[in-house]
Amino acid sequence: MPNKRYNAGANFERRVIKFLRGQGYRATRSAGSHTPIDIMCGIDGKPFGIQCQLDKYFPPVKIEALVDECRAYGAMPMLCWRGESGKIEFKEIR
Repeated sequence: MPNKRYNAGANFERRVIKFLRGQGYRATRSAGSHTPIDIMCGIDGKPFGIQCQLDKYFPPVKIEALVDECRAYGAMPMLCWRGESGKIEFKEIR
């Protein structure tokens, strides 16, 4: 039986990829990897590592892992979630 929550998350990540590519970014999804970075993207030589969630809650341990992983790649860590009315929301972590 398929995991509905996993499928919903994967579909959201695919939607984010489509959105980013539409904005001119190169973007790749790390499918099923269970790594801190769900999507790597970049534009004009600026890399971003994105952690996606269906809701806005990101456990602190996930944020810390994302920041550490992005640091290794020289990428800006970002959070992404499904906002009101399904809108894609982003937040840079500094």
